[in-house]
Amino acid sequence: HVRSRRQRQMCIRDRISAGLGLYNQHCMRCHGVGAVSQGVVPDLRAMTRPTHDIFDAIVLEGVLAPVGMIGFKDVLIPAESEMIRQYLIQAAHKQKALDNESSIWRGFRTWWLDQFGWLAQKMI
Repeated sequence: HVRSRRQRQMCIRDRISAGLGLYNQHCMRCHGVGAVSQGVVPDLRAMTRPTHDIFDAIVLEGVLAPVGMIGFKDVLIPAESEMIRQYLIQAAHKQKALDNESSIWRGFRTWWLDQFGWLAQKMI
């Protein structure tokens, strides 16, 4: 059957929302609130096409375990890994939009995350 464009968009939003929850549960501790890295580990919003291509190998299989990125195949399935990847794509697009905002707003947002990001981590 043919799904409407609105239904497809709702499904995509649901998967991204689920990806956010999975990210918060499994990735946020190392990769940061909102996928905003503090510089110790890679900023996942800046993944390249080759990294996207091997995302499951990294996230599920742990091919980067020698450099500290363990695999999560014991707790995530490929569909969940894809939901996380879709969330990260959305986060990257949002960052591009933020980059186009005024420097005053960016400064305030950075200050707010610095001041209250720890609180968001504790709440999740």
